[in-house]
Amino acid sequence: MDPRAENEEKPIPAIRTLQSDSQLYIKNKNLSPLEIASRAYTGQQTDIAAPAKPVNKAIVFSGIGLMAILVVSGMLYFILRSPTPVSIPQEPAIPMAYIKPENTKIIVSDPTNPGSVIQTLNSERAQSSRTAGALVYYPIKINGQWASAEDFLPLLKWNPPQEFIDTLNPVSNILVYFGERTQDVAVIFKANDFDASFSSMLSWEKRMATDWFPVLSVRTDTETLPRSFQDEVIRNNDARILKNSDDNVILGYSIFNKKFIIITTSREALSSILMRFIALPPQ
Repeated sequence: MDPRAENEEKPIPAIRTLQSDSQLYIKNKNLSPLEIASRAYTGQQTDIAAPAKPVNKAIVFSGIGLMAILVVSGMLYFILRSPTPVSIPQEPAIPMAYIKPENTKIIVSDPTNPGSVIQTLNSERAQSSRTAGALVYYPIKINGQWASAEDFLPLLKWNPPQEFIDTLNPVSNILVYFGERTQDVAVIFKANDFDASFSSMLSWEKRMATDWFPVLSVRTDTETLPRSFQDEVIRNNDARILKNSDDNVILGYSIFNKKFIIITTSREALSSILMRFIALPPQ
């Protein structure tokens, strides 16, 4: 027999594929379609899940220790830190006194009583226990604020010319001088313009006694109030003096160093205040 014929009669072996192998496996195992689907799902899940990596315990413990240190440090910071100081609004300082007084007493103006300041001053003057020659300073508060010259003039019912008010520094002093025989109200203004303030004082002379009548030390009738001031020299300073019919001084004023206007209700008080200015002139 021809060998070539034998070779030609042998069948060509089938090519193995993934599909043919699967079919053979199913046939041999006699698997149902449900089992095949279940195994296929299980295989997919196994393939997707990443293998667990071993945990580095040293890194874990280091992280926990670091967190504990941060927590403890934060707690110690809040416990040991100095408390933040609470800012308390400071009350404005009492307006300065142009000359040194023996005492300072605050007057609080009563908004419901326009005459409360005059009443308080007269009540203070009635205290005979004061040492002779003592000077007491009375800063005034209006609605919780320190009164300027323009504020307290209406409280005292004084009506100087507007030109006079326009020349004033806001800081002004009201005082009571306790003399040998009288207790005198005094006021010290600081003028920004000597010529304007002096000329306006001359204009105010016409009604100054009427304005000051409630606090005059020497009593007199309003109908007989004098109007004419006279020139006088007190402590080597020019002054203007108003006397009543009994030749008693009821008002006097002087302008020290062309800046400080002193008005008071007796010659003794004016002399004492000028002496303090001369001894320690304010800046």
